[in-house]
Amino acid sequence: MRIWAIWGAVFVAFAGASAARADVKMTGSFVADAACPATQAIKSGKNPGNVSTAAGQSYDLLAGNKDAPTHYLIRVPGADPERRWVKISCGRVSGGSASTMPAAPAPAEPNKPSRPESRNMSSR
Repeated sequence: MRIWAIWGAVFVAFAGASAARADVKMTGSFVADAACPATQAIKSGKNPGNVSTAAGQSYDLLAGNKDAPTHYLIRVPGADPERRWVKISCGRVSGGSASTMPAAPAPAEPNKPSRPESRNMSSR
């Protein structure tokens, strides 16, 4: 019985650890178009020091919150902590990966002639 409890705890720990690291590494710079909150956490909106981006300012782009990001993780020099989340609508990506969306799927094979289907032609 104890061994199952231990294995269960290990499984939960690994599942939680993988969920916590959902950010997707990105490169380049984030250029703010406006003054926007730069939060420490996306969900809670926690913003120690009430840090905001400055319009026209460029920030190191570190990651997106998922493959099709809604927020970018940027480095805000002088903030504590420096790693902060901003909404993607606050600015644009310059000189790097704007998105980590997977490439479009390969085109389908050209249409091949199909074999005629056998149909039951019984009288109606």
